[in-house]
Amino acid sequence: MSDSRNLDLATTYSNMGLLYTELNDTSKALSYHKKALDIRENNRQFCLADLGSTYNNIGLVYDQREDFSDALSYYEKALPIYTKCFSANHPWVATLYNNIGRAEVSLGKHIVGLENLCKAREIRKISLPSNHPSIASVCNSIGDAYRGIEDYQNALKFYDEALQVENQAPHVNYSNLALTYYRASKILRNLEQHDKALEYAKLAVRSIENSSRPNGEDAARFKRHLEKLRT
Repeated sequence: MSDSRNLDLATTYSNMGLLYTELNDTSKALSYHKKALDIRENNRQFCLADLGSTYNNIGLVYDQREDFSDALSYYEKALPIYTKCFSANHPWVATLYNNIGRAEVSLGKHIVGLENLCKAREIRKISLPSNHPSIASVCNSIGDAYRGIEDYQNALKFYDEALQVENQAPHVNYSNLALTYYRASKILRNLEQHDKALEYAKLAVRSIENSSRPNGEDAARFKRHLEKLRT
C-alpha cells in the first residue's frame, strides 16, 4: 500500500478512535488510535501535527481511564511536536498544557500542575475571545488545584474568574455554570463567608434548573448543599 493510502487509513483509524472515545469504549478507542500511531510513526510522508494529535488522543483515552501516568506520558510526547508545528500562543498548545497540568494535579503534583494550567490560561486569554468557555474551563481546573492544596483564597479567585467568563458567554452552559457556583460556594463555606456561600448555593440550584439537559445527580447534590447552609 502506498504511503498516501496508509495515511488515509491512519485518518480513518483516528476517527474511529475518537468515536469510541465518545462512546466511552476505551479499549476500542486505544486500539484504533494505536493503529493510527503505528502508521504515522513509520511513514515517510506523515504530517508532524497529525502525529502530535495522535499522542494527545491516546493521552485523553488514558485520562478517561484515570490512568493519569500513561496519559501524562503521551501528552508530554505531543507537546514538543505542537510547539514545533504551531505558534507559542496557538490554542492547541494551550490544550496540551491544560491536559498536562490536569494529569499532574491528578497525580498529586499540584505545584507543577498549576504552572502548566496557568500557561494554558495565559495562552487562551491571548488567543481566544474573553468569554470563550475554554478560558472558564481552565480557570475551574486551576481553582480545583488550589482547593486540593487547601489554598482557598486562590481557589475562590479562579472560580470567580470562571463565573465571570461563563456568565458572559453568548450561549450560557447552565450545567457548567451551576457546577462552578457549587464549587465556589463550598470554598466560601470553608472561608466562613456564610452569606456569600448561601448566595452561590442558591445560584447553583437556579442555574441547574435552567439547564436544558440537567444532571439529576448534580441537581440533588446542589440542593443538599443548599439545605445544609440553610440549617
